[in-house]
Formats: sequence, structure tokens, C-alpha cells
Amino acid sequence: MKELTMDEFVDRMNTIARARKIFIKSGITKNITDAFTLYQEVLADHHRDVFLHTYVEGSHPKTFVDQNYIRPQCPECRSQRRGKQPLYLRIINMPKGPQNMYGYKSAWICMHPKCIYEEFSYKTLDDWMNTLPRKNPNIKVEKKRRKG
Repeated sequence: MKELTMDEFVDRMNTIARARKIFIKSGITKNITDAFTLYQEVLADHHRDVFLHTYVEGSHPKTFVDQNYIRPQCPECRSQRRGKQPLYLRIINMPKGPQNMYGYKSAWICMHPKCIYEEFSYKTLDDWMNTLPRKNPNIKVEKKRRKG
């Protein structure tokens, strides 16, 4: 997803608040997207996109792995000359059984529409975090654990 600087974020939040105050509280619309669009068309001093797109990561939202680690490239896409397509890590939480016959813990998947590459692994997320090269090796990455 597009990463906003603090100034851009504050500007965007203030603009949304002004759009809500002008167009929603007055009863012109009840939809914040419509209010923001109206504000942009009528009152804005400079252009702001109504929706923030995920141009950097394609249609895939940025994850913890994307921010801190270098993902492997798809070997199928490279051989088919589709360019460097990053693989996405999918964690498999199902225990070994009918739906996970081999007991895989993770899979690397290519998201290119013409590619069906999948590589399954017995490695957990912790194992991959120890294996993958870091984007910045000087920064220590702390894992956030869910309580429960």
C-alpha cells in the first residue's frame, strides 16, 4: 500500500474531517467516500486520490514479511519471461489430516494471473524469518505474537 508521510497522513485526515463536517452533517450525503469526492471536486486546494492504491505491491497488501525481508522470485515467471514476480508466503494452520495430507506449514505462491506456481514447505513462519535475507540486516526485527 502507498506509504504516507506524517504530513500527508495528517493532511488526509484533516481533509476527511472537513468533508464530513461540510457534506455529511449538512445532510447532503451520508457516504464518506461521496463526501470526500465532493470536497475534492469543489473545495480542494490540491488533488488527493479518493482511494489509496497498492501500486507498490500490486493487488497484494503489504505484510510483515514484505516490510522486513527479501522475498524469493518466481522461477516459472522468470523462465516464461514475465519479469521478476515476487512469491507470497502463505501460512498453513491446518494440522496434518484430510485437508493437509502431508502436514505442510507454509507455501510460497505466485500471484501472477498466468502463473500457477506453488511451493509447499514444512517450515513455519519463524523458520522462514531465520532463513530469508533481511532488507536491512542492522535492524533487529521483533515478532508480534497474538495472545491466546
